[in-house]
Order: sequence, then C-alpha cells, then structure tokens
Amino acid sequence: MMSRCRRCGFHPAAWFFLATWLVALVSWISDIYGVYVMQPDTGETVRIQSLLSAEGVRWWLRSMVQNFTRFACPGQVTVAAFGVGLAWHAFAGYRPHSHKMRRAMMTALFMAGIYAALALFLAFSSGGILRGINGEITLSGAADGVLFLLSSGVGLTGITYGVASDCYRKGHNLLQGLTFLTPFLGIYFVISFFSSQLFACLEFARLDQFVAMWWGPTDIPWHLLYGLPLLLACVQYWHQRPSRPAK
Repeated sequence: MMSRCRRCGFHPAAWFFLATWLVALVSWISDIYGVYVMQPDTGETVRIQSLLSAEGVRWWLRSMVQNFTRFACPGQVTVAAFGVGLAWHAFAGYRPHSHKMRRAMMTALFMAGIYAALALFLAFSSGGILRGINGEITLSGAADGVLFLLSSGVGLTGITYGVASDCYRKGHNLLQGLTFLTPFLGIYFVISFFSSQLFACLEFARLDQFVAMWWGPTDIPWHLLYGLPLLLACVQYWHQRPSRPAK
C-alpha cells in the first residue's frame, strides 16, 4: 500500500513547479490590484511586482540558469557525492560476522584516523600548509576546501576498506564508487532547479517581504529553506535506491 502511494504521489520537483506558477499568478493579481506592504522601521512602501509582466518574463529568462547554479551549488554537492558514494559503495556489503571484513573495517578506521590526524596537523601546526602568511588557518575557498578534505577522507576510508576486504579488486570498482550517487545527484539537481526558481521568484516579486510582514517581526529563516531540496532529494533517493550496488 505504501509503495503504491509513493508511485502515485507527486515528485517533489512537481510541487516546487506548481508553487512557482502559483507565485507567478499571485504576483500578477497583486500587481493588477496594486497590493503593497509598508516597512514598519523605514516606512518604505514595497509594491508587489508581476512575474508575468514583460519585465518579469525577461528577468526570468535572463536569470533562470543563474538562479539554479547559485542555489544548488552543483560543484560542492558533486564533490561531496564522490567521497560519500565511494564509502557507501565500498561498505555496502559489510558483514560483521566475517573476520576478513571486520579486519578490513579496522584497517579503514585506522586509515581514517591517520588522515584526520594529518589534516589537523597541517591546519594547526605552526608550519602547516593550511595556514596563511599571517598564521591564520586558511583554505582556498574556505568552505569548499573543508568540503574537499572531508570528502577525500571519507572516500579514502571507503577505498581502504574496499581493497582490504577484496571488494575492490579491479579498477572499474573505483569508478563504480565514484559514480554510485549519480542517481542521487540527478534527483537533487532536478529538485534544486525548480526550488531555486520558486525562491528567486518570491524575491523578485517581493512576496518574500510580504510573507515576512505577515509572519511577524521575527525574520523568516530563509537559509533553512535552502536545505529543503537536499532533504527531499535524500528521501526520494532512499525510496528508489538500488538494493545493493554491483561490485
């Protein structure tokens, strides 16, 4: 019964698609009737602008791709998926009752400890290469650099386990691990594309300010909403994930 409901239900991207056109319709009607909000702190009048006007359509066509790339962070998500995919693919067949696999697990954890210790040494030691000229801890791209280090550590741990357990005996096994989360990336990018258009349209139409006024004096945590597509992609992938990766 549950699986049937999942098959019949809308894909999360479809909900964002419909919500975007609902926002466009609301902005069009609001623009016709001259709906506006007034900022209580500045007294500034903010009028809702239509997404279906000539200006709105031109903005949408001009910024559609930028809305997606700025919102989805495809590079960062792909880098993270490489390491997580490798580890997931390598550890998928782990059996705790197998002496060989338990020994491989200990080897992988030992490698992870060495990697973490080395990264901490390079970050916090006086001569560490991750420190800047002024002695501050720095990474090119800050968050991107940390993400790469984390993804590399997770991936190296998975490779170590795969080799030690004889699960990775051929070169194509490594490629399988790197591409294991490709279906997840496809789901995430589709959901992110439509959700990015929704949030960008809310901002262009100034409906976000209208919602904030209706919400109350406390700011709406929009940054938390940006994590919603990632959460929905994880749930969607978990429901349709392969039962076991091929080795």
